[in-house]
Amino acid sequence: MSLEEMLEHSSLLINALDQEHRILFWNKKSEEYFGLSREMAIGKKLEDVLPSVVANGKMEYLKKALSGYSFVLFNQHYTWNKGNYSQRLIPVRDAEKNVIAVLNIVEEQPE
Repeated sequence: MSLEEMLEHSSLLINALDQEHRILFWNKKSEEYFGLSREMAIGKKLEDVLPSVVANGKMEYLKKALSGYSFVLFNQHYTWNKGNYSQRLIPVRDAEKNVIAVLNIVEEQPE
């Protein structure tokens, strides 16, 4: 099984965004939680397909991650699904150490 297949079938919500906020990767859990298919998400800007993310002020963390900062956010609550979540925003760098994308990983926490 390839790494991409493992990420695709993970129990974690995993997606990746480039510097222009275009969605590069959108796993099955992302489809399930957001109700948006991979085909509808890939290549589109996050704020175009999920305007509630912008309205909830979550874009500031994305912008900081795209400038090179890693974040772990605990006790997050989202409008798109009830529950308590932790979220990790991890910059992805190219060979010259430039940030080219952000890996976003969200995990539901037990109540």
